[in-house]
Amino acid sequence: MINVKKGSAHSLQQTDKLGVVSGTIIAGALVSFDHATNVANATDASKIVGFAINNSTDSDVIGAGNKLGGYLLDGGSIIETDQFDAAIVKGDTIGVGTGGTAGKAVVWTTGPVVGICVEKGNALMGSTTTSVIAIKLKA
Repeated sequence: MINVKKGSAHSLQQTDKLGVVSGTIIAGALVSFDHATNVANATDASKIVGFAINNSTDSDVIGAGNKLGGYLLDGGSIIETDQFDAAIVKGDTIGVGTGGTAGKAVVWTTGPVVGICVEKGNALMGSTTTSVIAIKLKA
C-alpha cells in the first residue's frame, strides 16, 4: 500500500520512472531501477531507488507490458507505506532492506538513505486497519 501524504500523487501514466518487473513487487515496497530499466525489490545501493505505485500483479501493470512505475526520492514528499520493518520508530533514518527484508523500509545501517520516519500509526484500507509509517523523502 502506498499513499502520498504530501507531494504529487502518481498513476502509472504519470510515474517518475517505469521499469519491466522482475519478481513479485507489492505497492509501497522500495524498488530499484537498473540502467536497463528493469525494476525489482530494492537491495542495491548502486541503482535508482523509489517506491512501487502498483502491485506487480495489477492489471494496469500487466496491460502495460509488465511495466511498473516508481515514485522516486524527491526531497519533499511524504510517502505512507505498509512495507516496513516493525522495529522502525518515529525519527529513525530509513534505509533499504536486504535479504528477507528486500523491498521493505528498515532502520538505516548502510547503503542508500530513503528518508526520515515522521509518523508511525495505522491507516484504514477499505474496512481493514493496517500499520503504516510515513517517510519524508530525501533528495
